[in-house]
Amino acid sequence: MESSPFKDDEEAAVLFFDAQDHIAKGEHSKALEILDDLLLFYAQEEGSGGLLHCEQARIFSKLSRAEAKSPNLSFTYLLASVACYSLDVNLSRLCAEGLHDLANRLGSVLYYKECVRIGKQALYLSHRDNNAAQNDLLRDLEEQRRRGLELMVKDSEFWIFESKTKSIRSDETKFVEPERSPEPVRGDVNKGLRLFWDGLDVKIKRELMKVSIEKLRGFVHNSEGSLEALEKVLAYAKEHKKWTTWVCRTICLADFTSAKECKTHLEQQHAADFKPELEKDVVIRLGRKWANKIQGGDWEPVDTAAAVVMIKTQLEDVKKFTLESRKKGWSNRWPLVTDEERRGLLQAVKLLLVSLCERQILSCSIRDWVMRFPVKHLRKLEVSDESINDCHIVETPESICFLERYELSQIRAFLETIKCERHDGTNQVCRAADSLLDRIRIKETIELDEKFSLLLLDKRLLKSNNAAPFDGDDDGKIKFIKDPDVHYAKAHAQGDDIISWLGDCSSVDKSFPRPIREHNLEIWVAVLRAVQYTCRTLRTKYEKKENLLQYKAAVTFVENLCNLEDERRKIVPEDQKISYASLLCDRCEERLPKEKKSLTARLFLCAVRDVFGGGWAPTFDLEDCMSRIREGKGLRDEIVLKYTELLKSAVTEKVLQIDAKILLIDNSRIRLLDKLTMLSAFDNRSYMLQLIKPFLLNEIVNMESKAKSDAAEAAEADLLLEEEKMSQAKEKKKTKRTKITSTSMASPVDKTVEVEPSVKLEPEEDKEPEGDQLETSSNTDIQVEATKVDRDDMKNMSREDSLPKHLESSLEGAAARYDSALDMTLKNKIVNMGPKAKSDAADLLPKEEKTSHAKKKKRTRRTKKTSTSMVSPLEQKPSVVTSQSPKTMEEDSMEPKDTLGSEKGPLEISSTNDIQEEATKVNSGDIQNMPGEDSVSGNLESAPGGAAARYNSALDMTLKALVNINILKEQVLKYNKQPVHDNLEEQVLCALQNLVSAVVSQKIKTVGVYRLILRDLLVSLEEVNSMLGGTAEVLVTILASWHCWKNSELESLVTRLFTLEENERMSCRKCGRTPNYSDQSSYGIVMAADSIRNIKCAFGDIKFVDILKVTRLNYKMLCDIETGGCGTTNFVHHVISRCPPIFIIVLEWEKSETEKEISETTEALEWEIDISRLYEGLEPNTNYRLVSMVGYGEEDKEHICMAYEQNRWINLRRESLAGEVVGSWKSVVRFCGERKIRPEILFFELQRSMMT
Repeated sequence: MESSPFKDDEEAAVLFFDAQDHIAKGEHSKALEILDDLLLFYAQEEGSGGLLHCEQARIFSKLSRAEAKSPNLSFTYLLASVACYSLDVNLSRLCAEGLHDLANRLGSVLYYKECVRIGKQALYLSHRDNNAAQNDLLRDLEEQRRRGLELMVKDSEFWIFESKTKSIRSDETKFVEPERSPEPVRGDVNKGLRLFWDGLDVKIKRELMKVSIEKLRGFVHNSEGSLEALEKVLAYAKEHKKWTTWVCRTICLADFTSAKECKTHLEQQHAADFKPELEKDVVIRLGRKWANKIQGGDWEPVDTAAAVVMIKTQLEDVKKFTLESRKKGWSNRWPLVTDEERRGLLQAVKLLLVSLCERQILSCSIRDWVMRFPVKHLRKLEVSDESINDCHIVETPESICFLERYELSQIRAFLETIKCERHDGTNQVCRAADSLLDRIRIKETIELDEKFSLLLLDKRLLKSNNAAPFDGDDDGKIKFIKDPDVHYAKAHAQGDDIISWLGDCSSVDKSFPRPIREHNLEIWVAVLRAVQYTCRTLRTKYEKKENLLQYKAAVTFVENLCNLEDERRKIVPEDQKISYASLLCDRCEERLPKEKKSLTARLFLCAVRDVFGGGWAPTFDLEDCMSRIREGKGLRDEIVLKYTELLKSAVTEKVLQIDAKILLIDNSRIRLLDKLTMLSAFDNRSYMLQLIKPFLLNEIVNMESKAKSDAAEAAEADLLLEEEKMSQAKEKKKTKRTKITSTSMASPVDKTVEVEPSVKLEPEEDKEPEGDQLETSSNTDIQVEATKVDRDDMKNMSREDSLPKHLESSLEGAAARYDSALDMTLKNKIVNMGPKAKSDAADLLPKEEKTSHAKKKKRTRRTKKTSTSMVSPLEQKPSVVTSQSPKTMEEDSMEPKDTLGSEKGPLEISSTNDIQEEATKVNSGDIQNMPGEDSVSGNLESAPGGAAARYNSALDMTLKALVNINILKEQVLKYNKQPVHDNLEEQVLCALQNLVSAVVSQKIKTVGVYRLILRDLLVSLEEVNSMLGGTAEVLVTILASWHCWKNSELESLVTRLFTLEENERMSCRKCGRTPNYSDQSSYGIVMAADSIRNIKCAFGDIKFVDILKVTRLNYKMLCDIETGGCGTTNFVHHVISRCPPIFIIVLEWEKSETEKEISETTEALEWEIDISRLYEGLEPNTNYRLVSMVGYGEEDKEHICMAYEQNRWINLRRESLAGEVVGSWKSVVRFCGERKIRPEILFFELQRSMMT
């Protein structure tokens, strides 16, 4: 606080430091808001005002660099930065640099000249500061800056000189805005909801367009701030009959009901206009009437001599027809003459005047100057002033046609000197504002009924896809509809555009309710600064004009002195007459000592000096002024009079040129102010749509959900009926039952019995006797009775014709076609990932050769259980024995139920008294008890310890995350499962293929069906896996299974989509050896969560991909001494030649992190990364985007899947295909911190542009 310039105002000091903190965090809008408030009170304060301007300019400079891809917006922020720097003379160097940048971008002589002026001012200040510097370091710094300024000034002067011979303007194509690529859209996820909408009756569709205000109030009642915002908007609409309001974004926050009121406020209260104090000094534009007269005439040369005769001899007749032609400005009664040269000059003058009129820079002063020529000409022809007035000659442009060639040439020459364009970047600022306004413009109308009870949506939303585009030309006005039914009676209702409209949130703000001041604040303040900068330029021009008028008064005084001397000469003797030059010189000698500091005296000296110098142009240089005046003391009187007249004419023309420049600058001010006023407008429909869209979508989804629910209930009823019939048939065929002799309590898993064999039976086995049984007991403590199951029963329940097929056939034709629209109406909610052990993460990086070797070892390994081993409830699941040969049955009975496919060998059961197993009797009636929608949670979530429940949720969410990857959904159906030798692994593969294929092909839509098929997979995995571990182990299990899925070229699905072939290269920095290491295969990379958090905290503003890169720098290799190396530690270069379509990142969490630590880690993550920064051998900008995540929540003790759908993040529910809307990535980050959600697996997808 001590270093703050606001020592006497503690509150201002706190606000200033808050603004600096916001700038450091990149929160520019908040910082601008604070600085703008402080500037209203401290703008004129020495020290504090300059500091505030500097900070605000610094923000705009950052914004300009950040918007480099939008050249118009970048230019706007840069101009605002220059405008801020120009307010403090101590910031001249920075201002000159900004002006030079503006000039280079535009190729503008205007800004080059301004750069030279401000640069020279900065050089003067630099010289002063260099002399005042206390140490050599500061002097060296100032010297470097001074040299840079000198080079910049010289460069500007060079381009100014170049502009005199050729155009230096930049190509306008540089400022063509690139098309903004929208966030990736994940396919047509609304297809189901579109079909549902198409099937609705037209009357229902029209009714849905009528939104009840009371229902809308109830819908938003529990949303914080939403109901209050709704009531304010409705009250404003009812009072003013419009949606649009205009709000000043400064601290005054004044609001207005019209653009004109807002514009007046900005002009009067926020320096958005400049006019001189005296009204007579204001430059006036030529009116529309005179402009029409100029454009409408034929401009044919008049026979002046004959016209003068008519005036002198037929004055009354002339008065009559000129009076009649005053409105049009032209009369066909004047005599014409054939003179092609005069006609050409007249046409040239007309074109110049018309051009000035069209650009609105033709001032009344220029018109008056032009009209003096006909008056002088007619006076020379002895036409009286009274006759000139009676004929209204000076009131029409036709009088110019009386002039001769000399006068017309003089007028044309002057008009050609007037600049019609000002290359100041106004076009760029206006385009930037228009681009933003076009993006945020509300294109749909919202009307009200006369009772103020219904909101009536735009009828065009009901039109077909080829309907006319929305034009958004209603200006926010509200129509009050008497009969809503009649209003919609003729509305077309054939298309499904409304579904896209409901899912499109790009036109409305995602944070709600948001203070109006925050809307467009950055560009609003930038355009305001541009307007104020233009107004200061106007003030400078008016000051220059005032100086010229005072100079002209001095010249007129010189002329008057000469006239007075003429009068004096008439009454004095000849010897007392003095020349004009002597008179003027003597007067200067008298006034110089007395009025040395007087502006009038100095201007008089300059005027006399310029008259004696030839009178070509006014100067304001007092250097050696008196010596030059004394040198001209001998000039003759006629020369003095001639030079005085020339100088007076030159000053008059310069004043007129300044008038045109003032109007030209004012045109820029008006255009910028118009855009600022448009940016000040706030359409309350943007608030309304944020409430109406989810409300209306909720109504449609509820209707659709009811239809789906009814269809699902009917399908499941049919399914249960079929199962009951099947079970009754089996009961009749059963001959033996399995008896349970164990005294241990059965776990909930015992209730789910898989009766399907994992292998197909050979024909020889079908001929074996039905009475064969198997005993595996080696002592009295271990007893197992095998149950004989009829082979026909098993064939009827084979896996290929099992439950999913019955479900699919039962649900055929039902309303189970619609799914993902449910995601779009739910409240924002986010979860990311679950706990993960290092051993799980290490499995994510398998070397293919090592994996194969490990599998072979596991196939031969036998696991022995001792009496002290704790038996998991999952291991107590009873086995089902089919009638096989004794040898086969004995071998199969030794196979454990926790074996992982072909990777684990059979289990040897020790002969102890602590382990007892009996074969389970398979009761066909148990089929009826097979769980439906709650089977998975019933089986696993109640297991002691919760490990199986975590595995269950990890599998569910990992599968959802995988099938939400576009490229995987597109490719998975192109691959076929290859047969494997291991029967249990084959069983898992079949179940996995059933689930994934059904989800991807959208054959299942209802929650119950999805749960049943997921149950099928879990039961299969139960027999081959320990069901323990985190998401990384689940992912590796799935990917290992997918190795068997191959396409027509026999390429594995995993190899094609997931495998990353990496070559690690090392070049010894000491001995230069470059060992040749073999390629390493992996699915992605593993990162410690605390490392990400620590690097982010250490470096601050660092990208996520750079955090990964910094971490990988710690990976080093030794130059192997055993192979002839030197033992030096070297960095490793990671090289890949092919980008896998899917890139995986696993986060390791070492402990139960706090909410703050989780939030800091999640904030470091980004949804788009460029892996060319991680690996060599890739093209730059090899971009991947995050499409799904799996995480673990500490509070809920469950895994969560987040998927990116329809331009927003969705939280997919457990055991369901539906989800809840979370929103933007910022919402995801915020939610993870609040709910202690730990991201574990991130799935990135290669962008489409990189795949082509």
